[in-house]
Amino acid sequence: MKSAIRIQSALRGAPPQSLPPTGRCVDRTRRRTRRPIVVAFALLAAALVTSGCGTSSTKQATAGSASSGSHVTHYPVTIRDCHGSTTYTKAPSRIATLDDEVTDTLVAMGLTDKIVGVTKFETPSQEWPKDAATVAKLHTLAIQENYPSLETILARNADFVISAYPSAFSKAYGPATPARWKSLGVKPYQTVMDCGLYSNKPQYDFHLMYQDIHNLGVIFNRQDDAAKLIHRLQGRVAAAQAKAKAAGLGNYRIGQANGMTQSPGTMGVTTNNAIISQAGSTYAFVKQDTNPNVSMSWEQVVKDNPQVFWLLTDSGKSVAQMRHVLESNPQLRSVDAIQHHRYVPISYFSVGGVRAVDGVEQLVNGLIALKHSGNL
Repeated sequence: MKSAIRIQSALRGAPPQSLPPTGRCVDRTRRRTRRPIVVAFALLAAALVTSGCGTSSTKQATAGSASSGSHVTHYPVTIRDCHGSTTYTKAPSRIATLDDEVTDTLVAMGLTDKIVGVTKFETPSQEWPKDAATVAKLHTLAIQENYPSLETILARNADFVISAYPSAFSKAYGPATPARWKSLGVKPYQTVMDCGLYSNKPQYDFHLMYQDIHNLGVIFNRQDDAAKLIHRLQGRVAAAQAKAKAAGLGNYRIGQANGMTQSPGTMGVTTNNAIISQAGSTYAFVKQDTNPNVSMSWEQVVKDNPQVFWLLTDSGKSVAQMRHVLESNPQLRSVDAIQHHRYVPISYFSVGGVRAVDGVEQLVNGLIALKHSGNL
């Protein structure tokens, strides 16, 4: 049987109340590239951002480097998100968010003043510390339950609705489909990084996250702010990689566990795979986890033989409970990570949106701690 987390990360279409105990899904959406991230980002920007205002506007829209100077959006501009193209004749001024992940991104971009309502699936203790105080001051549309209703969002006079979750724009669970939002004069945006088109393709970097930030910069005429945020995130990743190199870290096979007893709790091959890759290691289950129709088994864990286990904290079990599940399973006695007690606890809430860079830093720090202890 597949783990609850594996199923949710594969489908990303279930209602919030049926998500894992944490209340959120994890995106599965990065695409591999062997070229530098900044090059991949620039190329993808050119492919996904088009303009209805001629060649000069297209050039303005596709500018994305933090060193490229001041850039102004020339409307109308057409942006492609997960659902297709939307044309903007001006910058939206009233944003409604349908999950915590996108709220974090907007706040990090300096768009807090435009947010008229947020949806919270996280408890206060699960919220991102870097913006928790800011988000707490914003109007709440829904807390730890289903999505807000269409009427609730319209009552806030929102003209832009955004989510990382496909379910937020589905007929079954969301307040409205993209077509319905557009008919009401509200612009919908579902993040590219969480698009189901990439859910079964291993992702090795964060260029789709950078693309979403760039797109939002164009939409809201905040291109320089978007470029600066991308530059900061890229800088943090580069610093973590330099730290790993200085510490003499190798390329380790890293598995994941969340304390489930019937099967491993894996999270797909997108964000978590990108985090592990950017930290200089390899996701041990990448081949099996690419196919959402194939269940991971304990027998497969033994075959893949991870050297380190990433323990998904905040997924319903404590670190001690997760270790007990692994170490008390007689099938796993030969697994290298279990024999040597190599574990790195990283929160389930460090893998979505801009928080993914936190995941890289935490993984590098955890591996360094194991190495310094003589255990790696």
